[in-house]
Amino acid sequence: RQAGGVLRYAQGTQLVAEFALLAHDGHLSAGERASRLAAVTHPVRAALPAEHHCATGIFGPLTTRREERFEGYYRSAEATFEDLCVRRRAYGTEDWGDFFGANGYVRGTGKLWTNMEWEFIAYLVQRFSSTGDFRYLEVADEAARHFASIDVVHCSSNPLWRGGSYVHTGDLREGHQVDPPDFAHAGWTQGLLWVYYMCGDELLPPAAVGIADYVVRNMPPQGPYGSQPAFSMWNCSRQAANPILTLVSVYELTHDPEHLAALHRLVDFALRVQDPKLGCWATPFYEEPVHHRPSPDYAGLLFRSLYTYWQLAGDERVPRAFRRLEGFLLQRHPEDTRRYLCPQSYYRRGLTNTGVPCAMAALFSQDPGPVLELGLAELLREFPSGTERTALEVRGVPGVFSSAELVLGARDATVARSAQ
Repeated sequence: RQAGGVLRYAQGTQLVAEFALLAHDGHLSAGERASRLAAVTHPVRAALPAEHHCATGIFGPLTTRREERFEGYYRSAEATFEDLCVRRRAYGTEDWGDFFGANGYVRGTGKLWTNMEWEFIAYLVQRFSSTGDFRYLEVADEAARHFASIDVVHCSSNPLWRGGSYVHTGDLREGHQVDPPDFAHAGWTQGLLWVYYMCGDELLPPAAVGIADYVVRNMPPQGPYGSQPAFSMWNCSRQAANPILTLVSVYELTHDPEHLAALHRLVDFALRVQDPKLGCWATPFYEEPVHHRPSPDYAGLLFRSLYTYWQLAGDERVPRAFRRLEGFLLQRHPEDTRRYLCPQSYYRRGLTNTGVPCAMAALFSQDPGPVLELGLAELLREFPSGTERTALEVRGVPGVFSSAELVLGARDATVARSAQ
């Protein structure tokens, strides 16, 4: 029990605990005990220099270079990480390894646990890879272990739920996982497996594979989207993007032909519905039905997923799609083609809407300068010169900072390419 009610766990949650036992005769000093404990809580990890991680491109285009005009961004990123570690985390089943902030829509609590909102784990790995700061990797490891244990449906009386990840989290008194899994949120395996590859935790792969199996089992129209067309542009930002990221990441581990077949089917859909006149993805936004946005939300998930697929498959349709997207971002399409957008449509600006698409489009551009400057301008708009060292609201952290990391990395990658 806890104050206010009985703790209740959602079906399929598992609890993994580790105990460190040290045999001694009682004469260890406080400093010696602390050092022994540190060996468990802060284990020695093998890692290559940050420059090597950035050069591989495995974690996306990243750079270790710091430029003075972006100091406002660097200061805010560091302050936000410190805020996450000090104020947005705690011990206990529902808190440890996750991050929490205020929310206004998850029932039963004033908190929102964020592991299933954005891909915090991948963001933390990217920050580790661009800074070499081991604190990011330690926190990513803890977040991955929490996600794999607490936020994944390891077993269920509903066969459609098995292996999926819960959507939103609330209070244990209400049920830590208050919403069931769904296809559009079937993601977050990329960071999970990045941590596994670097830290070797065998708890993580089964959770990632379970989510991929959930995607295959629930592919439309067989799954819970039977009321929609076999594939729908409805919320392409997540309905295609998250499952693509999941299947790419897991297929690299499993080489399962079912994962690959489902992946190809989703990618074919995502590329097919790119607007042939405008070069954008004119995506209805289901949480605000009056809006029909010509660039998807959610920090470029669709663009990250297509780029990751291209890294795996080398499919030339992806570069062509990004070159058409570049024309849209730079508004190079004829003005009369705007008639293809709904009357309520509008161009999306802001770092989380432009950073990733600008970064990915630049990687395939013949002249990346203009599209990069568009993304960098939004970064400076978000963090102008002289920005105070302040922490961002917790829920939007991965979207903002991953967008910044990728557009800065793409800038250096294109500079290096032109120098060759």
